[in-house]
Amino acid sequence: MAHTLSRRDLDFLLYEVHDAASLLAYPQFADHAKETFDAYVGVCRRFARETLFPAYRVLDAEPPSFAHGRVTVHPLLHMLWPKLVEIGVAKGRSTKPGLKTGVCGEHGGDPSSVQFFHDTGLDYVSCSQFRVPTARLAAGQAAIRAEAESGVVSDVGMVLGA
Repeated sequence: MAHTLSRRDLDFLLYEVHDAASLLAYPQFADHAKETFDAYVGVCRRFARETLFPAYRVLDAEPPSFAHGRVTVHPLLHMLWPKLVEIGVAKGRSTKPGLKTGVCGEHGGDPSSVQFFHDTGLDYVSCSQFRVPTARLAAGQAAIRAEAESGVVSDVGMVLGA
């Protein structure tokens, strides 16, 4: 069974052991306060309790497998990661509106992932050099789809890099 730390223990780890409050001295965290950390922790705890922990039972019963050069995972896992991205972008930009968000790795070169990242509002994707042409095409298609749906002309909206 999954176990969560009590709020008291978590506060001890964040503020006493790791001294998270000292991060506020850095310029990139100047806009934040202790309440920002507490809000993020609250969202993460709620997401873990309501979404991740129930999924653990299912995912433990059906672990990923590797066959014929391909990793296969339970479909539930594919439903969880978009929620994490959406929550991260929404909560991050609610506290810092100009926050740049992106993804790095092979997800950045997958056309369906690029469409999702565009729809979610990520600023950039990065992938291996071999996947950049596919990612550029997917980003262009995502921008065209968004333009067709909204009727508003825009640029590709995402920066692509290797």
